[in-house]
Amino acid sequence: RALEQQGADDTTRAEAFLQRGVLHELAGEKEAAIKDYTEAIKIDDKNALAYFNRGNAYDQLGQADLAIADYTQAIKLDPEYVPAFVIFGVNCLRVGRENEGKIWVAKAFAADKFNIWAKNTQTLIGVIEKGFIETTTPDFVFRMPKDEERFILPYLQPLLEEAKQRYEAEYNFKPSGPIVIEGFSKHDHFSARSIGLPGLAAAGVCFGKMVTLTTPRALPVPWGAVALHEYAHVITVQKTGHRIPRWFTEGLSTFEEGRHIKRWTNYDQAEHFVEAVHNDSLLPM
Repeated sequence: RALEQQGADDTTRAEAFLQRGVLHELAGEKEAAIKDYTEAIKIDDKNALAYFNRGNAYDQLGQADLAIADYTQAIKLDPEYVPAFVIFGVNCLRVGRENEGKIWVAKAFAADKFNIWAKNTQTLIGVIEKGFIETTTPDFVFRMPKDEERFILPYLQPLLEEAKQRYEAEYNFKPSGPIVIEGFSKHDHFSARSIGLPGLAAAGVCFGKMVTLTTPRALPVPWGAVALHEYAHVITVQKTGHRIPRWFTEGLSTFEEGRHIKRWTNYDQAEHFVEAVHNDSLLPM
C-alpha cells in the first residue's frame, strides 16, 4: 500500500520495496525479490541492506559473480556489516578467488565466534591445506585427500578431460575455468564445504566453477557417474548464466551419467517416466 500512496517520500518507498522483496524471497520468488531490491537501490543507493539482500537472492540463484558484486558494495557502504563477510568469502572461494575468500571467512569468524558457517568453512580450509594434494591442469584444479589421491586422480582426471571435450562439442560451449574439483573422504567435510553444515543428502554439488564430490570412502555410490553428473552441470549452468531451471539441468546431468558409459544409466528414473506416460500422469508444464 505504501507504494500506491500518492506523495509517499523516498524513504518510505525504498523501505516498502525492500520489505516486499523480502516477502518475495521468503516465497521463493527470487527474480521478483531482485526487482524490488533493485528499485530500493535506485531510490537509496547507500542502503547496505538492500545490496546484501539482493546479493543473497543472486546467491540462491547460483549467480555468484552478481552476488559478489552486491556483497562488495554492501561492505563498502558499511565496513562493519558482519553478516556479509562469510557469504562474500564463501562465494569468492566458489569462483576461484581463493585468497580473498579465505580472508573474508577469517574476518567473519573473528567478528562472530558463533558463526557456524564461518567456523566450518575455516576448518575445511585448514583440512584442505594440510591434508590434500593439488594438481593443476590447463582446465582443472584437482584437490584430493593425500591418502586417496594416487588412486583417484589417474581415474578422475581422464574421465573429466574426456567429458569436457565431448560436452563442449555436443553443447557448443566452452566453460570458463579452470574448474576446481574437490573430493572429500568424509561426508561431513563434503557437506560443510558445500553448504556450511553437515547432513547434505548428496554426493556431489556444482557451483558453476567449482565442484565438490565425495570419494568412494565417504559414500558407496557410482562415484564416476556422480563426477560426470556434476561436470554436466558446469556446462549447463554456465551456458545459461545459472538461469536453467533445476529440473532441466538435473535431467540433462542424469542423462549424461550413462550416455556414454552404459553401466551408469539410471534405469529407475526411466521406468518411472515410462510408467507416467502410460498412466497419463505426467505433470503439466
